[in-house]
Amino acid sequence: MNSENGIRSVTGKDDKTKLSVPERILASALGGGLSAWNQPIEVVRVEMQSKKEDPNRPKKMTVANTFKYVYGTSGIKGLYRGVAPRIGLGVWQTVCMVALGDIAKEMVEKATGETVTAKH
Repeated sequence: MNSENGIRSVTGKDDKTKLSVPERILASALGGGLSAWNQPIEVVRVEMQSKKEDPNRPKKMTVANTFKYVYGTSGIKGLYRGVAPRIGLGVWQTVCMVALGDIAKEMVEKATGETVTAKH
């Protein structure tokens, strides 16, 4: 189930009824926010690339060793370090590209009288 379908079921709209602008923005925001599900993987990747000097850091930085190191030194909070700005960025980008893109497409269609054929 995607966020658009969830909004449809809550509001009682069928698949043929268009969502309102606020509903499309909400659907885009939810999708963008959920794009940060893999934050622990990103934290491990960045830590593997860092050149930080730490005597407790494993010499061989495999994914498993790095995961254990981050979790061991910072706990679960360490694996989600930086997630709030990433969620904000995901929300902002998705709202701009999807919801506002749909609105712009509709405005172009009204102004020109032609149907935009490009799909996203």
